[in-house]
Amino acid sequence: MKSPRFIKTHLPFKLLPKQLRDGSTKAKIVYVSRNAKDTCLSYFHHSRLLEGYTGNFDDFCKLFTSDSLCFSPFFEHILGYWDRKDDSKLLFLKYEDMKKDLRSVIRQTAKFLNKELLDDQVLVLEDHLSFESMKNNRAVNYEPVIEINKTHNLIDADGTFMRSGTVGGGKQKMSPEFVKIFDDWEEKCLEKCSLKF
Repeated sequence: MKSPRFIKTHLPFKLLPKQLRDGSTKAKIVYVSRNAKDTCLSYFHHSRLLEGYTGNFDDFCKLFTSDSLCFSPFFEHILGYWDRKDDSKLLFLKYEDMKKDLRSVIRQTAKFLNKELLDDQVLVLEDHLSFESMKNNRAVNYEPVIEINKTHNLIDADGTFMRSGTVGGGKQKMSPEFVKIFDDWEEKCLEKCSLKF
């Protein structure tokens, strides 16, 4: 690939290539985190749509909070990057901040990447990166994969890869019992750091 390259991954920090972990490369990392409840709901729908998960949401919540799913443990994954948030080659972002003020996050990211953007370029990016635009963009919305899976009966689920993108949807979908389980789990896992969702 021609430089500079862009590589997307869900790997935890400890599994990144050594050159990224020790800072011996010029590469930079942009990490996007999301609160646990919304991540769980999103991952539940992802698993139903793309991986054939057939269980209910409560059972999925149990798997999620017991760190029994791929890319777990959830908070260890986030803290692997959060602990390096002051590193000049890492930008730690929160999905919630992107939803609240995407324009500011675009500017913050451009600055981190040493790119200057004109105001009209920021507006174009803001539109292109909006949830609605991404949801309708076949290059990122997994529609081709979903169509193939359905054609070959690999999944038995309806829906779209990108559903609503709202903040707080996980809490609304969960029973009060699971909201408390998630709150207690988050408090325990984040008690020694300043990260809050």
